[in-house]
Amino acid sequence: MAHRRLGRRRPRPPGERDHSRPRSRLPRRPRLWQRLPRGPEGRPPRTDPRGRRLEEGTMKVMAIYGNPTREGFVHGALDHVAQRLAATGAEVERLRLADAAIRDCVGCFQCLRTGVCSIQDDMSGIIERMRAADGFLTGASVRNGYFPALYKRFYERITYLLGFTRDLGGKHVLAIGAVGMATGKKHLRRQLMFDGFQTSPVAYLFFHVGIPTRLRVEDVAGRLDRAADRLATAIASHAPLPLSARLSGAINGFVMRQFMFKPNPGGVYDYIVQRWRDKGLM
Repeated sequence: MAHRRLGRRRPRPPGERDHSRPRSRLPRRPRLWQRLPRGPEGRPPRTDPRGRRLEEGTMKVMAIYGNPTREGFVHGALDHVAQRLAATGAEVERLRLADAAIRDCVGCFQCLRTGVCSIQDDMSGIIERMRAADGFLTGASVRNGYFPALYKRFYERITYLLGFTRDLGGKHVLAIGAVGMATGKKHLRRQLMFDGFQTSPVAYLFFHVGIPTRLRVEDVAGRLDRAADRLATAIASHAPLPLSARLSGAINGFVMRQFMFKPNPGGVYDYIVQRWRDKGLM
Protein backbone atom coordinates (compact mmCIF):
# COMPACT_ATOMS: atom_id res chain seq x y z
CA MET A 1 0.00 0.00 0.00
CA ALA A 2 2.98 2.31 0.41
CA HIS A 3 3.38 2.77 -3.31
CA ARG A 4 -0.28 3.93 -3.57
CA ARG A 5 0.01 6.46 -0.72
CA LEU A 6 3.17 7.94 -2.19
CA GLY A 7 1.62 8.16 -5.68
CA ARG A 8 4.02 5.65 -7.09
CA ARG A 9 3.16 2.99 -9.60
CA ARG A 10 3.14 -0.61 -8.55
CA PRO A 11 6.23 -2.39 -9.82
CA ARG A 12 5.32 -4.66 -12.74
CA PRO A 13 6.41 -8.27 -12.73
CA PRO A 14 8.78 -9.16 -15.61
CA GLY A 15 6.95 -9.64 -18.89
CA GLU A 16 3.75 -7.82 -17.85
CA ARG A 17 2.56 -4.99 -20.15
CA ASP A 18 1.84 -1.54 -18.77
CA HIS A 19 -1.74 -0.85 -19.92
CA SER A 20 -1.80 2.61 -18.34
CA ARG A 21 0.39 4.09 -21.11
CA PRO A 22 -0.68 4.26 -24.75
CA ARG A 23 1.45 2.20 -27.11
CA SER A 24 3.65 4.36 -29.30
CA ARG A 25 3.51 3.61 -33.00
CA LEU A 26 6.06 4.61 -35.57
CA PRO A 27 4.63 6.75 -38.36
CA ARG A 28 3.68 4.70 -41.39
CA ARG A 29 5.83 5.32 -44.44
CA PRO A 30 3.78 7.19 -47.04
CA ARG A 31 2.96 5.31 -50.19
CA LEU A 32 4.50 6.14 -53.55
CA TRP A 33 1.62 8.26 -54.76
CA GLN A 34 1.71 10.21 -51.47
CA ARG A 35 5.45 10.89 -51.79
CA LEU A 36 5.23 12.23 -55.33
CA PRO A 37 5.20 16.01 -55.80
CA ARG A 38 1.66 17.20 -56.33
CA GLY A 39 0.42 19.45 -59.09
CA PRO A 40 -1.95 22.38 -58.63
CA GLU A 41 -4.94 20.08 -59.04
CA GLY A 42 -3.64 17.66 -56.40
CA ARG A 43 -2.25 15.03 -58.78
CA PRO A 44 1.39 14.14 -59.54
CA PRO A 45 2.82 16.14 -62.45
CA ARG A 46 4.12 14.38 -65.55
CA THR A 47 7.91 14.24 -65.76
CA ASP A 48 10.48 12.78 -68.11
CA PRO A 49 13.24 10.39 -66.91
CA ARG A 50 15.38 13.42 -65.92
CA GLY A 51 12.66 14.81 -63.69
CA ARG A 52 11.66 17.65 -66.01
CA ARG A 53 7.95 18.44 -65.92
CA LEU A 54 5.94 17.71 -69.05
CA GLU A 55 2.95 19.60 -70.32
CA GLU A 56 -0.59 18.36 -69.74
CA GLY A 57 -1.96 16.02 -72.36
CA THR A 58 1.37 14.32 -73.11
CA MET A 59 0.45 11.14 -71.21
CA LYS A 60 -0.88 8.82 -73.91
CA VAL A 61 -3.04 5.90 -72.89
CA MET A 62 -4.65 3.47 -75.34
CA ALA A 63 -7.90 1.90 -74.17
CA ILE A 64 -8.47 -1.43 -75.92
CA TYR A 65 -12.04 -2.76 -75.93
CA GLY A 66 -11.77 -6.50 -76.47
CA ASN A 67 -15.46 -7.46 -76.58
CA PRO A 68 -17.42 -7.65 -79.85
CA THR A 69 -20.30 -5.52 -78.50
CA ARG A 70 -20.65 -1.94 -77.30
CA GLU A 71 -22.83 -2.88 -74.34
CA GLY A 72 -22.15 -4.73 -71.13
CA PHE A 73 -20.27 -4.33 -67.87
CA VAL A 74 -16.73 -4.40 -69.27
CA HIS A 75 -17.51 -1.78 -71.91
CA GLY A 76 -18.99 0.50 -69.26
CA ALA A 77 -16.07 -0.05 -66.89
CA LEU A 78 -13.56 0.81 -69.61
CA ASP A 79 -15.50 3.97 -70.42
CA HIS A 80 -15.50 4.93 -66.73
CA VAL A 81 -11.73 4.50 -66.33
CA ALA A 82 -11.03 6.23 -69.65
CA GLN A 83 -13.05 9.25 -68.53
CA ARG A 84 -11.21 9.30 -65.21
CA LEU A 85 -7.83 9.27 -66.99
CA ALA A 86 -8.92 12.00 -69.40
CA ALA A 87 -10.02 14.13 -66.44
CA THR A 88 -6.48 13.95 -65.03
CA GLY A 89 -5.02 15.31 -68.27
CA ALA A 90 -4.21 12.09 -70.11
CA GLU A 91 -4.71 11.74 -73.84
CA VAL A 92 -6.85 8.63 -74.18
CA GLU A 93 -7.36 6.82 -77.48
CA ARG A 94 -10.24 4.35 -77.55
CA LEU A 95 -9.61 1.34 -79.76
CA ARG A 96 -12.70 -0.81 -80.22
CA LEU A 97 -11.48 -3.99 -81.86
CA ALA A 98 -14.96 -4.72 -83.19
CA ASP A 99 -14.80 -1.55 -85.31
CA ALA A 100 -11.34 -2.29 -86.74
CA ALA A 101 -10.50 -4.40 -89.78
CA ILE A 102 -8.37 -7.17 -88.26
CA ARG A 103 -7.83 -10.33 -90.28
CA ASP A 104 -6.49 -13.65 -89.04
CA CYS A 105 -2.75 -14.27 -88.85
CA VAL A 106 -1.76 -16.73 -91.58
CA GLY A 107 1.56 -17.79 -90.02
CA CYS A 108 3.75 -16.77 -92.97
CA PHE A 109 6.49 -15.35 -90.67
CA GLN A 110 7.13 -12.42 -92.99
CA CYS A 111 6.92 -10.05 -90.01
CA LEU A 112 9.69 -11.99 -88.26
CA ARG A 113 11.93 -11.69 -91.33
CA THR A 114 11.20 -8.14 -92.45
CA GLY A 115 9.21 -6.39 -89.72
CA VAL A 116 6.28 -5.86 -92.10
CA CYS A 117 3.09 -7.90 -91.98
CA SER A 118 1.94 -9.39 -95.27
CA ILE A 119 -1.71 -8.60 -94.45
CA GLN A 120 -3.00 -5.17 -95.39
CA ASP A 121 -5.58 -4.06 -92.84
CA ASP A 122 -5.85 -1.75 -89.81
CA MET A 123 -3.26 -3.59 -87.73
CA SER A 124 -0.23 -1.75 -89.12
CA GLY A 125 -1.60 1.57 -87.87
CA ILE A 126 -2.71 0.05 -84.56
CA ILE A 127 0.78 -1.34 -83.93
CA GLU A 128 2.41 2.04 -84.55
CA ARG A 129 0.00 3.76 -82.16
CA MET A 130 0.68 1.11 -79.52
CA ARG A 131 4.40 1.80 -79.81
CA ALA A 132 3.71 5.49 -79.19
CA ALA A 133 1.48 4.93 -76.13
CA ASP A 134 2.76 5.34 -72.58
CA GLY A 135 0.33 2.84 -71.11
CA PHE A 136 -2.69 0.67 -71.81
CA LEU A 137 -6.15 0.09 -70.47
CA THR A 138 -7.50 -3.25 -71.68
CA GLY A 139 -10.71 -5.13 -71.09
CA ALA A 140 -12.64 -8.19 -72.21
CA SER A 141 -15.02 -10.83 -70.88
CA VAL A 142 -14.43 -14.53 -70.41
CA ARG A 143 -15.73 -16.61 -73.31
CA ASN A 144 -16.06 -20.37 -72.78
CA GLY A 145 -13.41 -20.29 -70.06
CA TYR A 146 -10.93 -18.28 -72.12
CA PHE A 147 -11.23 -14.95 -73.98
CA PRO A 148 -13.13 -13.55 -76.97
CA ALA A 149 -12.08 -14.76 -80.43
CA LEU A 150 -11.89 -11.12 -81.49
CA TYR A 151 -9.24 -10.35 -78.89
CA LYS A 152 -7.34 -13.55 -79.71
CA ARG A 153 -7.11 -12.50 -83.36
CA PHE A 154 -5.75 -9.11 -82.33
CA TYR A 155 -3.30 -10.71 -79.88
CA GLU A 156 -1.87 -13.03 -82.52
CA ARG A 157 -1.17 -10.10 -84.82
CA ILE A 158 0.84 -8.14 -82.22
CA THR A 159 2.81 -11.01 -80.65
CA TYR A 160 5.70 -11.08 -83.13
CA LEU A 161 5.96 -7.35 -83.89
CA LEU A 162 5.44 -6.06 -80.35
CA GLY A 163 6.04 -9.05 -78.08
CA PHE A 164 9.13 -10.66 -79.61
CA THR A 165 10.69 -7.24 -80.24
CA ARG A 166 9.87 -6.09 -76.68
CA ASP A 167 8.66 -2.80 -78.10
CA LEU A 168 6.13 -2.57 -75.26
CA GLY A 169 8.74 -3.23 -72.60
CA GLY A 170 8.16 -1.19 -69.45
CA LYS A 171 4.79 0.21 -70.56
CA HIS A 172 2.14 0.09 -67.83
CA VAL A 173 -1.06 -1.92 -68.16
CA LEU A 174 -4.36 -1.80 -66.30
CA ALA A 175 -6.73 -4.64 -67.24
CA ILE A 176 -10.41 -5.23 -66.53
CA GLY A 177 -12.03 -8.64 -66.91
CA ALA A 178 -15.42 -10.12 -66.11
CA VAL A 179 -17.16 -13.47 -66.04
CA GLY A 180 -20.71 -14.54 -65.55
CA MET A 181 -19.91 -17.63 -63.47
CA ALA A 182 -16.46 -18.56 -62.15
CA THR A 183 -13.84 -19.66 -64.71
CA GLY A 184 -11.28 -18.13 -67.05
CA LYS A 185 -9.68 -15.54 -64.76
CA LYS A 186 -6.06 -16.64 -65.26
CA HIS A 187 -6.35 -17.21 -69.01
CA LEU A 188 -7.91 -13.79 -69.51
CA ARG A 189 -5.29 -12.10 -67.37
CA ARG A 190 -2.40 -13.39 -69.48
CA GLN A 191 -3.87 -11.90 -72.63
CA LEU A 192 -5.10 -8.60 -71.21
CA MET A 193 -1.81 -7.87 -69.40
CA PHE A 194 0.27 -8.74 -72.50
CA ASP A 195 2.04 -11.45 -70.55
CA GLY A 196 5.51 -12.10 -71.95
CA PHE A 197 5.77 -8.66 -73.58
CA GLN A 198 7.80 -7.25 -70.63
CA THR A 199 5.01 -4.81 -69.79
CA SER A 200 4.58 -3.50 -66.25
CA PRO A 201 1.33 -4.69 -64.62
CA VAL A 202 -0.48 -2.01 -62.61
CA ALA A 203 -3.67 -3.84 -61.71
CA TYR A 204 -5.95 -6.61 -62.92
CA LEU A 205 -9.54 -6.06 -61.85
CA PHE A 206 -11.73 -9.13 -62.27
CA PHE A 207 -15.44 -9.11 -61.56
CA HIS A 208 -18.10 -11.82 -61.24
CA VAL A 209 -21.09 -10.07 -62.77
CA GLY A 210 -23.62 -12.92 -62.72
CA ILE A 211 -25.93 -14.36 -65.37
CA PRO A 212 -27.79 -12.26 -66.32
CA THR A 213 -25.54 -9.36 -65.37
CA ARG A 214 -26.40 -7.93 -61.98
CA LEU A 215 -23.25 -5.98 -61.13
CA ARG A 216 -23.29 -2.35 -62.26
CA VAL A 217 -20.34 -0.07 -62.98
CA GLU A 218 -21.65 2.32 -60.33
CA ASP A 219 -21.27 -0.42 -57.73
CA VAL A 220 -17.49 -0.56 -58.23
CA ALA A 221 -16.82 3.04 -59.29
CA GLY A 222 -14.49 3.66 -56.35
CA ARG A 223 -12.37 0.64 -57.16
CA LEU A 224 -12.16 1.68 -60.81
CA ASP A 225 -11.17 5.22 -59.88
CA ARG A 226 -8.38 4.02 -57.61
CA ALA A 227 -7.01 1.75 -60.33
CA ALA A 228 -7.12 4.61 -62.86
CA ASP A 229 -5.18 6.82 -60.46
CA ARG A 230 -2.61 4.06 -59.97
CA LEU A 231 -2.10 3.81 -63.72
CA ALA A 232 -1.68 7.57 -64.08
CA THR A 233 0.77 7.65 -61.16
CA ALA A 234 2.81 4.72 -62.51
CA ILE A 235 3.17 6.41 -65.89
CA ALA A 236 3.97 9.81 -64.40
CA SER A 237 6.59 8.42 -62.00
CA HIS A 238 8.13 6.06 -64.57
CA ALA A 239 7.70 3.21 -62.11
CA PRO A 240 10.14 0.37 -62.86
CA LEU A 241 9.20 -3.18 -63.69
CA PRO A 242 8.46 -5.34 -60.64
CA LEU A 243 11.24 -7.71 -59.66
CA SER A 244 9.18 -10.76 -60.62
CA ALA A 245 8.62 -9.37 -64.12
CA ARG A 246 12.32 -8.61 -64.52
CA LEU A 247 13.31 -12.11 -63.43
CA SER A 248 10.80 -13.84 -65.71
CA GLY A 249 11.81 -11.53 -68.56
CA ALA A 250 15.47 -12.37 -68.07
CA ILE A 251 14.79 -16.11 -68.12
CA ASN A 252 12.50 -15.82 -71.12
CA GLY A 253 15.03 -13.63 -72.91
CA PHE A 254 17.83 -16.12 -72.29
CA VAL A 255 15.79 -18.97 -73.73
CA MET A 256 14.74 -17.01 -76.81
CA ARG A 257 18.25 -15.71 -77.42
CA GLN A 258 20.00 -19.07 -77.04
CA PHE A 259 17.54 -21.41 -78.71
CA MET A 260 15.71 -19.22 -81.25
CA PHE A 261 17.55 -16.08 -82.28
CA LYS A 262 21.16 -17.23 -82.25
CA PRO A 263 20.47 -20.33 -84.36
CA ASN A 264 18.05 -18.27 -86.54
CA PRO A 265 17.18 -21.17 -88.87
CA GLY A 266 16.83 -20.00 -92.45
CA GLY A 267 16.96 -16.36 -91.34
CA VAL A 268 13.39 -16.55 -90.09
CA TYR A 269 14.18 -14.22 -87.16
CA ASP A 270 16.26 -11.65 -89.07
CA TYR A 271 14.13 -8.65 -88.09
CA ILE A 272 13.83 -9.70 -84.44
CA VAL A 273 17.58 -10.30 -84.17
CA GLN A 274 18.27 -6.83 -85.55
CA ARG A 275 15.81 -5.26 -83.10
CA TRP A 276 17.45 -7.05 -80.17
CA ARG A 277 20.87 -5.86 -81.31
CA ASP A 278 19.57 -2.30 -81.57
CA LYS A 279 18.32 -2.57 -77.98
CA GLY A 280 21.60 -4.08 -76.74
CA LEU A 281 19.96 -7.41 -75.90
CA MET A 282 22.30 -9.47 -78.10
